[in-house]
Amino acid sequence: MMAKLKNLELIAQRAKSAGYQYGDYAERDKERGRTRFDKKTLAGQNQMLDVYLAWCSNATGVSLEQCDTRFLSQGVPLPKLEELKDFWRFFALQSNGRLTLPDGSKTKRPTVVTLRGKAKVWKSGFLRRTGQQLSEEETAEINRWLKDDLPYEETSEGDPYCHNLQKPKFNFQSGDLGRLIDQVWSGQDTRHIYDRNRLQFHLQLLWFCDAGARRGALLKHGVPYKDIHLVLSPHQGWPQFFYKLAQRHVKNNKDPDLRTFGNACRQHPVLRYDSVSIILMLAVVDGALNREDLTRMMENGGEGHVEWSKQCRDLPICRSVDQQGEVHETKPMTQDSFIEMFKMFLMQAGYTSIPGYLFLPGSIHMIRRELGKQLDGLYTEVERSQHLTQADKAVFGQSYTADTSSCDGLSAFLREKPDHRAVEYFQGLAQFRHEGLPTQLPAALKDEISRNPAVLEWDRKITQTSDKETRKEAMQKRQKTVDKLQKIMLEEHRREFSASLKRHKLFNGRQAQLPNPDLDDPIHELRPEMARLAQKMARTSPASQQDRLDAMEDMLSLLAAPTVYYRPGEEPQDGKCPYCSKEIQR
Repeated sequence: MMAKLKNLELIAQRAKSAGYQYGDYAERDKERGRTRFDKKTLAGQNQMLDVYLAWCSNATGVSLEQCDTRFLSQGVPLPKLEELKDFWRFFALQSNGRLTLPDGSKTKRPTVVTLRGKAKVWKSGFLRRTGQQLSEEETAEINRWLKDDLPYEETSEGDPYCHNLQKPKFNFQSGDLGRLIDQVWSGQDTRHIYDRNRLQFHLQLLWFCDAGARRGALLKHGVPYKDIHLVLSPHQGWPQFFYKLAQRHVKNNKDPDLRTFGNACRQHPVLRYDSVSIILMLAVVDGALNREDLTRMMENGGEGHVEWSKQCRDLPICRSVDQQGEVHETKPMTQDSFIEMFKMFLMQAGYTSIPGYLFLPGSIHMIRRELGKQLDGLYTEVERSQHLTQADKAVFGQSYTADTSSCDGLSAFLREKPDHRAVEYFQGLAQFRHEGLPTQLPAALKDEISRNPAVLEWDRKITQTSDKETRKEAMQKRQKTVDKLQKIMLEEHRREFSASLKRHKLFNGRQAQLPNPDLDDPIHELRPEMARLAQKMARTSPASQQDRLDAMEDMLSLLAAPTVYYRPGEEPQDGKCPYCSKEIQR
């Protein structure tokens, strides 16, 4: 009972030492529903509420300075249904349409899809500010009215409030990628492009085609070197790389610092589709990888994970380049820079305006849509959804999926035969195996543990204790302490040894002489049945019937054997030791 009470006290002490204090969040914990929003969500809600406040001021005559307190304070009642409909007329007329109509002209008003999306944002923002939630019945009525009635109403000038149309959808296909790459390297640029930007654009274009990422996922924050898990693995006598692109800033990922979603990418044999070569050269220029080290690992047939230099791990691979051609030390390449080049190269390739798109000619989402189409023909819905939507639990949350996508995205986009070697590597455990790792502590480290203060304290207690039971209990606790310290030190020893092994194998490859484990287990001398079974179990070819029968005999012998083994000639005689004749106790 005392031991249990002491354990409960330790639990409470651990929580308090980590900062726990009862009641610190009592008021916050009384709140119900969602209370935390990311910056993008808050910005969208605030933008909608600003328009709502402008409508409130116009409708009531209340000054804009007083509107926030008057109409968005906690407990403020919801506007009536007819007032909400009037607000959406106000919102529609102050908006500017962005789609291209079939006749080539621009829309002056938003679409129904846009308005219904904004209505959802307004509902969430109003709930956050006032605590009042629009009922499901009124929400359904607003959505119905926006779709069925408002598009067919007209202003006094005869203009519509909104358009009941959707943006036409087109796909950026493999042929378009080829023509775009031709323009990147062989076209006549309409404005100057620095060489770093040209390579960065090429690399990110391949990433979009491979991962099907949204524009902001790759461009808004950039992809740092630490999110490229590069592996060198010789194939058919040639050095070959593949890597995992760990995406952090995907849609609905609330913890980008802790959670990533992997896409396995391979080194394509065709140079124009080879993202690895571009990554390696950017890394050499940035100091993330030493050029001599790269040459050595490739010439020596190296194998294993390629480590980036510590000072460059958080550095974006594609960075901003100013008008003088200077590369920014930390700022990622801007979305505007990429989009401008995307537009320019497509226009140079002869593409004209595409109906329904904001910028000419097209958008990044066309790449994502084409990749999804090609994945549909090769993979299951779960695999395709994991590759494209990552955190969407509604689609694949109930399925068994690894953290790395099962799809070879670039091969699917190019309509080539998929190569899943990189996928299998990053989904499997082989990446964590390093042949030659120690399984026991060396004598020097064991001796160090024996001098640990915690162990010495138990030694002191054992020495000073005369009671047999107390001494036995103290010895057991001492052994538990030693076992715990050995486990911790062995893990640390293995980590250090692993780093050394990985580097040795990466730089020496086939020439590496790694320590081989002792294949001849000493127990085999005592149990020849075990030795014979070990030899048979090591084979991967089909066993003959006789081999199978022999193996079963050896298994039976092991199962029936005593639990204590003796070397030949040292077996007990009449229950006594053959050397000292003392009786052996079992």
